[in-house]
Amino acid sequence: MTVSALSYARLDDDTGFILPRGVASPGVDPIFSLREEWLRAMANASEKTRARDWLDCERLRLEPAATAPNASARAIKQHKRVVDQLPKARRDEEAALTIEDALTDRILAASPESLPGIVAKLQFIVRYGAPGPETREFPWRELETLLLDLQRLTGTEWVVFDP
Repeated sequence: MTVSALSYARLDDDTGFILPRGVASPGVDPIFSLREEWLRAMANASEKTRARDWLDCERLRLEPAATAPNASARAIKQHKRVVDQLPKARRDEEAALTIEDALTDRILAASPESLPGIVAKLQFIVRYGAPGPETREFPWRELETLLLDLQRLTGTEWVVFDP
């Protein structure tokens, strides 16, 4: 099959990952199952972060009324309830983010077993490993690993380009 014979289709509307049809089933390469697991972990981490953010906002909103000299018992009770929920929400968020980070590391360390797997890993790096607020470093190491995976799968050696 030539590259021009490949037709492309969106694999997942939520992620936007695109894979060539007819080359390999998404279930064949472990990258796909890792990516699905990571997407679930990312959604869970986002949910936990939103819950913790909401509690933080509620605490700030309720604090003036609860700490006022003439605070009502109801305002104090609402504020205390929110404050008591915050430690668990922070622990839940931290645990979810730790799982997401571990899965990110597993995806970046995994060696794709097919060309569609390499495409999926490259899409992951471009989409989620691009420089952002936390990092300004270009993902050179991950791209070099993908190049080595491509060489392994295609049986090619380094190609030297002379200017």
